[in-house]
Amino acid sequence: MRSGWATSRVQKSRGDSLATSDNFHDEYAFASIWTPAYAPMSLTQNLPLQSTRCAVLEARVRKATVEDIGGLERVINQHWRVNIDHNHELRNRDAVLLIAETTGRQARIVGTGLMWITRWNKTGYLVELAVDKVVQRMGIGKRLISEFSKYARHHRLRGIIVETQPDNADGMDFYLANGFRLCGINDRYYTNSPKSSHDIAIFFSLDLDTPGVATAQNKGGKRGRTNRRRNG
Repeated sequence: MRSGWATSRVQKSRGDSLATSDNFHDEYAFASIWTPAYAPMSLTQNLPLQSTRCAVLEARVRKATVEDIGGLERVINQHWRVNIDHNHELRNRDAVLLIAETTGRQARIVGTGLMWITRWNKTGYLVELAVDKVVQRMGIGKRLISEFSKYARHHRLRGIIVETQPDNADGMDFYLANGFRLCGINDRYYTNSPKSSHDIAIFFSLDLDTPGVATAQNKGGKRGRTNRRRNG
């Protein structure tokens, strides 16, 4: 991982630190680049694009089962402390939990991802994405993104959103290389302690060309959502 893109948790919880790359370069100066004062065009011009290709590892991606929880959490714990109940996510009808595993007799989990689905706006939110450090830059992350995209298209979602932070240069490089685009910045997204540095949430979107999907605005927008809450 440290020589490749930073497989990162994309949803930050209180008290956790984000896994970042050791080969972060000072010339990017993200502490000053990623501020609300900069327009999206200026931000995009300063994004790192230094991906290098390595050998592709033969692996398959499938939905996780209860038996996979230990293996996928082993991968996640290489990068951050597990803070999601994956057993619950397996039962969550609005969640998709995937794993990537090597082929052969001794299959080993080498990657995992979790996507939450919001139905009112037909969007997937990539909450977790982690690849075993030993096999990073070997196509595992790309395969997981591809499978999430297939799932999203099959269920007629408009796109997939992922959130990361300014210090995750390799993560942003990875998402841009896999078709995501910068779609927003929120400097009030996290509950920042006065004693800590002020974290900024950076959002990327993978827009899917899904025919026949109407937006919330076309269906009545906020008023429609309010009516559903009242009637529920």
